[in-house]
Amino acid sequence: MSNLPMDTGAAVPPKKKSFLIWLIPLILVVLGSPLLCCGGCIYLGLKTIAAPRDAAVAALNNDVRITAKLGTPIKAGNAISMTDFQSTNGNGSATLDFNASGPNGSAQVSGQMNQTAGTWTAANLTVTFPDGTSLKVPQ
Repeated sequence: MSNLPMDTGAAVPPKKKSFLIWLIPLILVVLGSPLLCCGGCIYLGLKTIAAPRDAAVAALNNDVRITAKLGTPIKAGNAISMTDFQSTNGNGSATLDFNASGPNGSAQVSGQMNQTAGTWTAANLTVTFPDGTSLKVPQ
């Protein structure tokens, strides 16, 4: 007699695949989708409200009176207060208040920005320096 296994002719049942093979991707999709959506909404929201601030900073950097006092480049601080933000079909307005600084000092920026055809411009923007003087940014 040989040591080879005997073939009984019966079919061998296939191995059961672990349920973890589909459970782990399912959990990742179920938990990851809301996080991805929320993260995307937050990113787009921050990008949207940053546009008027970025345009205001560009206006500050283009004003020789302001760059003479603050130096270049002028950058916005991390905190920004924005109220009355409206933007529909590339037109809108925003009232903002933030700290701006350059190599020579800092100033408080506040006022109104307008959006026309997707471009933000200074409408009524005032820069107030620590010594109490202020300058209006040209429109």
